[in-house]
Amino acid sequence: MHNHQRDQNVERKPNQSLRRAINHSAIRYLFFGGLSFLVDLGLLVLFREVFQWNLSVATATAFLLSFAFSYTVQKLFSFESAHRTHVSLGRYTLLVGANTIATVFIVQLLSLTGLGYGGAKVVSTAATTVWNYFLYKHWVFGGKQPTRDHVEEENRKDPIHNV
Repeated sequence: MHNHQRDQNVERKPNQSLRRAINHSAIRYLFFGGLSFLVDLGLLVLFREVFQWNLSVATATAFLLSFAFSYTVQKLFSFESAHRTHVSLGRYTLLVGANTIATVFIVQLLSLTGLGYGGAKVVSTAATTVWNYFLYKHWVFGGKQPTRDHVEEENRKDPIHNV
């Protein structure tokens, strides 16, 4: 192998590694999860500070809008799911409910330790982030991916619900 060929191989490896990392669903999941958090926080600030909405109304509205945003980007970009929307959205909604209960439980329990509620919230967020990745990948958006022929057939049968 000539030195020139070796130099080209060395230059390609970082690009391939970066491309492989970006193409991994876990990296996309974390990126779009962070983006969803920023959407939630940005909308909260907008509704509260600019529009002077009541804090509860601003918080709930920002959360619900970011919920829709998060579901959409996780489905389309993180996991590139071909699942029918009503199935994955139902599962996503159930998981949000379970995560809410788990978060309250973890924060309540760990706030009694030296962590306090702030540290407990960090632990609960880390825990839900980890298990959500696997649940999103294998249950909410995953499982058997329909073939292109199956998707086209389903679209012909039910074009309204197959979004």
